[in-house]
Amino acid sequence: MPKRQFDGHIHKKSLSVIARRRAILAVLLGALLLACQPTPETEFIVNRGDNLAEKRIEETPAPTGSGTDQPLPTFAVPERWTDVIETKVTTIPIDAEIVTSGQTVFPVRTVERTAIQEDMMLSLWRAFFPDAVAWHSGLSFYTRKDYENALKSAMDHGLENEVLLNLQAEYNACRLTEDDFQPMETFRLHPEDYIVTALLADGSKGSMEWDLTGREVVLCRHTHALLHDSDTLSIVGSYIGDPVRSITPSLPQDKAVTAGEQFLTEQHMEGWTLASAQPGRLFQSLGFEEWSTGWILKYVHAFEYVPLNVSDVDHGSFSSEEVSYAPAWTMEELELYVSENGVERLRWSDPMTVTGVANENVTLLPFAEMQRIMKNYFTAAIAGEKIKWGYQLELTKVVLTLSVQPKKNAAKEAYLVPTWVCLMDAYDLHHEKQTDKPFAYGFNAIDGTRVHMGGSFR
Repeated sequence: MPKRQFDGHIHKKSLSVIARRRAILAVLLGALLLACQPTPETEFIVNRGDNLAEKRIEETPAPTGSGTDQPLPTFAVPERWTDVIETKVTTIPIDAEIVTSGQTVFPVRTVERTAIQEDMMLSLWRAFFPDAVAWHSGLSFYTRKDYENALKSAMDHGLENEVLLNLQAEYNACRLTEDDFQPMETFRLHPEDYIVTALLADGSKGSMEWDLTGREVVLCRHTHALLHDSDTLSIVGSYIGDPVRSITPSLPQDKAVTAGEQFLTEQHMEGWTLASAQPGRLFQSLGFEEWSTGWILKYVHAFEYVPLNVSDVDHGSFSSEEVSYAPAWTMEELELYVSENGVERLRWSDPMTVTGVANENVTLLPFAEMQRIMKNYFTAAIAGEKIKWGYQLELTKVVLTLSVQPKKNAAKEAYLVPTWVCLMDAYDLHHEKQTDKPFAYGFNAIDGTRVHMGGSFR
């Protein structure tokens, strides 16, 4: 029988028949579902937006085992998760290591936003610039000597004329000299200036910059410095060094970690856990002269959970679920750059203070339930075309860590909640290479909802 062709016209009688047929079909289908659908053992929860996680946090905590002879229930988690996500669009293999700290108690803490106080910034200034002989407050600047060195370095690297012309223009406009610095006896912070430059005994300069709200501070033994953690560096189409050059620090990693821990101890910066250590190099932003190679150490407040730094991962292409009752929070981070010269750079952002424990041992969803939630989410996201298909993905690790989640009707307070983070290796099909960072997707371990991890980590 030949197929009927649509002629572009629908008659009222046809609409009436179609409507009646659809109504009958809907009734029959509803009855069938009610009769045949089994009652689930656990409630399937994903992206409900009904504040269920906060309700569970406020419930009576699970037993902690203290003061009783009863053994603490074990939170069962397999060593690996092997599966596959198959859709008509693509296939995502799952061969993931399940990483936890081995903990059996899962507390939820409350935190509030804070600011880096002036006395702490002064302490960091003294630690970074004990050899400062003069200082300048206000916008950072290059002196004529700096520009001369930058021009020479740029020409040595054979950079394009555009870069050299920009340098020459800034050099010609420069009018400041070392005479613009003030003696250290007059040193003080001007919060509204947001940057202080230190003139050091050897004639070099360092700087301290901060956010006007006190949410971030950056100190470096060199002014106008860039910190790079990749194998290649491209500036205006030119590579500095070989097109692919591995960074091999002369300082061993264990010595860098020890130096970082010693620095934190001396500054009474407690509670930080090392999340990652990767090679890096520090160089001049205008002359591209490499000052040193070393290690970029990233720290987080992990408490009992697995430390994971948000800047070590990428958000991938899935959209995040936003909450309507509070702005998104970002996890507090601390980054040190350590070379043979010692700690040369510090970046501290989004400080927060623990204000209490909302639940000493919150009940987590069984991991089998989390597996179903995560797999169903990715399947739905793929079907809904929430991902740009330029990557081949593989789920390789699932980590139980912490994320900061806004608290209902309390804009200045939030929870640190246990969170499962799926890490996916991503192969860029267009550029035919592996991405530098894994894609990361977070799920609240209490109710299974997608969470906003802060920054680019979603």
